[in-house]
Amino acid sequence: MTKLTVGTEIYYTGDMANHEGFGIIIKIIPGNKYGPDMAVVHLEDGRECTPYIMGIADKYEGHGGVRFVTKKAYDIWRKTSLAEMQRRLINLQARG
Repeated sequence: MTKLTVGTEIYYTGDMANHEGFGIIIKIIPGNKYGPDMAVVHLEDGRECTPYIMGIADKYEGHGGVRFVTKKAYDIWRKTSLAEMQRRLINLQARG
């Protein structure tokens, strides 16, 4: 797991009631005997979320299995997905 710090860019995948968005970690709340470390994430549209640090993934697979991922992980997934889509399109065009 990547060490998350203040300033880490985050992608929030959203859910049925909340739209997706990008943001940045603005504060780390240390854990205690009652709960784990948390991050305060300020999204570009002004919303704030407070996920557990352990709930922010550093690998994204695009299926909604996690709510928060690093922007770097999202960018890698997006680039890979677009390249795969382009490859498939070229193969379809080559068939005729």
